[in-house]
Amino acid sequence: MSEPALPCCAVCGLLLKPPSMAHAVMQCSTCGREAYRPPGPEGVEVEAGETFVMPEGAVFISLDKGQSTGKFTRDGINWLFRMLLFEPEPTNDDELRTAVQRTHDQADAFIEASPLLADFDLTDEKTADQWMDVVKQNQSGPEWLALLLVIMANAWLGEDWNGDRNVLLWKLATIRSMFLFQTNLHDMVWRGYTTIGVDQLRAAQEAWRNRSGTENEEYWQQLLDRNPFLINLLTTGPVVVEQQKAYVGGKSIDNRGGNLVDFLLKNGVGGNAGLLEIKTPETKLLAAAYRNGIFSASPALSGAVVQVVAYRDTLLKEYHAVAGGTDFTAFNPLCIVLVGTHETELDTAAKRRSFELLRASLSGVVVITYDELFARVSSLLSTIEGN
Repeated sequence: MSEPALPCCAVCGLLLKPPSMAHAVMQCSTCGREAYRPPGPEGVEVEAGETFVMPEGAVFISLDKGQSTGKFTRDGINWLFRMLLFEPEPTNDDELRTAVQRTHDQADAFIEASPLLADFDLTDEKTADQWMDVVKQNQSGPEWLALLLVIMANAWLGEDWNGDRNVLLWKLATIRSMFLFQTNLHDMVWRGYTTIGVDQLRAAQEAWRNRSGTENEEYWQQLLDRNPFLINLLTTGPVVVEQQKAYVGGKSIDNRGGNLVDFLLKNGVGGNAGLLEIKTPETKLLAAAYRNGIFSASPALSGAVVQVVAYRDTLLKEYHAVAGGTDFTAFNPLCIVLVGTHETELDTAAKRRSFELLRASLSGVVVITYDELFARVSSLLSTIEGN
């Protein structure tokens, strides 16, 4: 929930009422009243003579990043787990009974609040067998563990248990650990397990950040081949790599020549072909200024565009001979050129304008720069990680 609008000083712009989030307190140099500075993008700025205030409830810690108001460090995660799983060790019988009773009450409260049992009146002994049967049928859920905790805690706290009380206490502690895992950690562990592809995203991101500038086209072809998800980030629909360095026709009658596109793609739904031609990040995008702040395409870029369009032309003309027994089609294949970077060349508004006008005017050809591709990688990684 966003912070409600608070009155501000008309001159200095500082808040005149304290916000519920962390803030700095000072005297307004204009009106002399107490004023408050809320956090900015880098946190709360506190200058000499000011006071830092952390209001009660301003920090909420949770393993769910959607609920947490902060972000854990690695050591912070360990601290939270210790707080969750380990309680102060009882030093006498009374403290031990209190700890067991507290576990009983926590489990009992969980059962009462469970959506699984919302249709039952848990205070009615006549329905006890019914709702217990529901719990027993869902033994993979935390309600089953909570029920076991209640039963075992009652047995240990009672006077009529005939078995070994130490063994019962050990079982109680074991089930308590599983209950805490189910109710606090299970979803996070599962999300981490199912998003293991994050490592691939990070590796691709690091390959981009650590590039030397001397890598040739073959290096980038192999990077895309090892990480086909990068190719999907170049397109608007799901694609699969049909063939790397694919022959798309063009041989003469003496079996010479022939066109090899860097990647022949196939739409994962409709099967329509696509052609991906790549150059290096160091490939020039623009030539020298044409006139009055207008820049034309570099020979390398215009050559790559014409090349991939020529590949498409030969593929369409020789589709039946080239396709063989494959299941891709070629209605009007999309052509993609991956080339150059914004950051090293498009350093003025005039250059950026010329480049955008140039690629927007192309029909059936998409030109994407490497830094645009890896910006998409960073955005996807940030989304998965919850940043």
